[in-house]
Amino acid sequence: MLFAFVLVATTFANAPIVNEKVLKTFEQTFSNAEGVKWEEYESHYSVSFKHSGVQTKVTYKKNGEMLTSISYYAPKMLPLYLQNKLKKDYPGMNLYGVTEVMHDDTVTYFVKLENEKNWVTVKVDPTGSNEVVNKYRKA
Repeated sequence: MLFAFVLVATTFANAPIVNEKVLKTFEQTFSNAEGVKWEEYESHYSVSFKHSGVQTKVTYKKNGEMLTSISYYAPKMLPLYLQNKLKKDYPGMNLYGVTEVMHDDTVTYFVKLENEKNWVTVKVDPTGSNEVVNKYRKA
């Protein structure tokens, strides 16, 4: 029992104090976030959490402005027109996972595809334009 208390106290003792502007922006955008873990750096804050079943990491400037976000989710959460475009452009490949990166108000999707022999990562923009960024043969 004492060990659990010490562990919890140590965890909270190491948690950074996040400024009010950043907390307000975060809570307005991700009100139902779970497993929230903050990190403080010289010029920004970073927060990892789960929201609506999606694992996400967001970086905020100290003034509360969002800099970047990275989200990891299942392909069924990718916009339907992008799913269809990828299935058309890469026949015989199954959509496996999505990493969504937002930076400078631009969203880019990195979609992992697979078949019996290969893993392929495709970089996709919101219009559906895409390119293979890496390809690996399965062992």
